[in-house]
Amino acid sequence: MLDGVQYPETGSGSAGILFAEDGPMLSTLLIISLACPQAAQDPDAPERIKALEARIAVATLLDKMAPSKEQLPRIQAVVEAAQAEREKYEADLLKIREEELAAFEEFKKEDEANQGFSPKVERRAAKAEHEEKELRKAFFDRINGFEARLAKELTPEQAEVLKAAGLSMDLVADLFRRQGPPPMPPEVDRAVREIRRTPAADFAAREDELRRQLVRALGMTPNAGDLIKRAREAMTALRELGDDEVAEKAPRILEKMKPPSELDQVRSELAELHKEKYGSIGGPGRFLIHPATREVLKKRLGPANPVPTERK
Repeated sequence: MLDGVQYPETGSGSAGILFAEDGPMLSTLLIISLACPQAAQDPDAPERIKALEARIAVATLLDKMAPSKEQLPRIQAVVEAAQAEREKYEADLLKIREEELAAFEEFKKEDEANQGFSPKVERRAAKAEHEEKELRKAFFDRINGFEARLAKELTPEQAEVLKAAGLSMDLVADLFRRQGPPPMPPEVDRAVREIRRTPAADFAAREDELRRQLVRALGMTPNAGDLIKRAREAMTALRELGDDEVAEKAPRILEKMKPPSELDQVRSELAELHKEKYGSIGGPGRFLIHPATREVLKKRLGPANPVPTERK
């Protein structure tokens, strides 16, 4: 358990056997395992199914990222370093939790004796709680460093996929969602097509017209903040896409044109304050420290691969 998220250990048995290959078939295999009568009678089945779900989630995430053969060992090197930090954190946390438990036992004794809580016991409990917060903050800070190291090994598109995975690695439901973004509305699609097919020699002369057309199609306020700059960046990115990339990547490019709302800004500021005081990790960090990540990467790399090292 880490910060409210449980990482089940992968076990043997039906769930372990089902994980013969990681890939699209895993979703079907998971449904079969859930419906299997033997699984319902096995008291360990829920934990093994959770472990299988975690491995499916990581495998699906890696499929979406599509790392190259050259990237996989470098990604695994960062994962192994982050996993070592997680294991050390969990060992240190266990010691603190034992101290907290001892302090709460003293609280319980004083409460049962109806004598009030002594300052000594209160200090002991407060000290253990403070040490736990400090330990978690230091751990998160170190994982933030690994997140930065991982980002150097990924393309911007891969990093975006990992970031979008969210804070939870319980991603099995993502298998059943629509694959890829929904199609663009017709007026937006027309604007994107016009931007892309305008010859380079004519683009500068038509830039303002094309920008206004795009802004109208998106239903945005023409003079909203730095919209001109954001629209220009979006149009440049749209023109650089290959024909086979438009359906997947154009919606993400256009999403970045939207200015952050006041509520978004407040949330962002609060998140930064919380991170500064207590620490936090994002989707990449959860990916790095999840036990299933190590297992899936080892399987994909195969036993013949040596211990990887990061790119310098």
